[in-house]
Amino acid sequence: MSLSSLIVQSEVATMRQVEEALARQVIYGGDLVTNLMEVALIDERALLPLLADSMQLSPAPAGELPIPSDEIRALVPADVAIECGVLPLSSDGQTLVVAVAEILSDETMSELAATLGLCVEQRAAPLLRIRQAIARTYGYPSNAASSDWWRRSME
Repeated sequence: MSLSSLIVQSEVATMRQVEEALARQVIYGGDLVTNLMEVALIDERALLPLLADSMQLSPAPAGELPIPSDEIRALVPADVAIECGVLPLSSDGQTLVVAVAEILSDETMSELAATLGLCVEQRAAPLLRIRQAIARTYGYPSNAASSDWWRRSME
């Protein structure tokens, strides 16, 4: 089921609010969740489980994502985080948990796993939260346009 359908069926937002957010998405870019939070006073904690369900992933923490420890941050260099649109959250030494706004392709997952020498587990998060966290974690301006992913996320 689509995210917009889940949002309306769960009564987290009205059809009108979703339509307004979708129209804003077409004009300004970004993701539906971020646009919906900007056009309506919707609680992110109510949206996050729906986003995760639509992506068939577990949710990342709601709100601003935590800045990873130096050890975890070192696993994913800034250029990889920006290029792939991932924020490392945690690792148990065998699996790296990353927050994503879009499901990573099988190819990207394979490349990350091979590069890192770890299994990669994805958690769903709004695009806004991924971009904020990458900017805070790696010291990039949140409107940086240094990668295709960053530019695509603005479309």
